[in-house]
Amino acid sequence: MYRTIHLLCITAALSGLAACKSSEAPKEDEQMSTTPAYVQLAHDRFGDNAEFVDNPTGEFVLIVSESERDQMNPHPKVTFFVYGKDQSEVTYESEVAGSVTWLDDYHLEVVVIPGIVKADSEPGGVTYRVDARSGSRVEIKAPSRRQ
Repeated sequence: MYRTIHLLCITAALSGLAACKSSEAPKEDEQMSTTPAYVQLAHDRFGDNAEFVDNPTGEFVLIVSESERDQMNPHPKVTFFVYGKDQSEVTYESEVAGSVTWLDDYHLEVVVIPGIVKADSEPGGVTYRVDARSGSRVEIKAPSRRQ
């Protein structure tokens, strides 16, 4: 009888230990699963040099990486992509010497700064608008400054 009680106590103790959750820190695989896919994608492409800018509705995120400025490169390259959170995919990506910003809920304004400008050419760069939903691009014509 004593032996039976002893076995029951050991069984109960082992069952209680098996039911307890581990208090260990989550493993690396578990931590990565809580990271949004676009953050991991940005890290894969740009390392730690990425800036995340949500659109006003929060449906898309603009991820931008800018190269270093120096005397030889006063207009650094800006590499960017737009990620649709609902679609879980990149809807547009490009690299420009210039800048990119959200224009409104679903459109980006991309300004391309010209490189070497010839004396007989039009001044200024190119500005275009990108629809984050479709990835379509429309050039915005600047008024001519020639008289």
